[in-house]
Amino acid sequence: MKKFLRVAGWVVAIFLALLLITVASLPTLISCKSVNQFILSRVNRSIPGTVDILDLQASWFDGLRIEGVTYADAHRELYASCRNVLYSHSLFPLLLSPYSLGKVNIEDATIKKESAPEIKIADLTFELDIQKGQTAHAALSCNL
Repeated sequence: MKKFLRVAGWVVAIFLALLLITVASLPTLISCKSVNQFILSRVNRSIPGTVDILDLQASWFDGLRIEGVTYADAHRELYASCRNVLYSHSLFPLLLSPYSLGKVNIEDATIKKESAPEIKIADLTFELDIQKGQTAHAALSCNL
């Protein structure tokens, strides 16, 4: 019986160590190009258009950074792009409170609709806080 408990203890310890390593490496996995492509394929299946990114950088304690974001609608009549999307929340608070999106800053955005003038936005910041079962609160600022 002692030997069984010792083996079971080692199995549990190894399982917990592997789980800890997996959780600790989650930002690295999310920042990986193949994982980015998987996430984008899921997003693109659920929207009427196509989103693409050049790079995504995630960490447990710093904000998220997405570079080279582009969007084209299904009919290629609307096109939007931006150099960077900076997200104030890191993975840690995002997992703890998924309804509070925090501050999102969009840099050097361009929006183009077919047969309409192009709109360039130097800096767009919005903050969205959604509490489950309550009204959403949002703030928006924009520099053209």
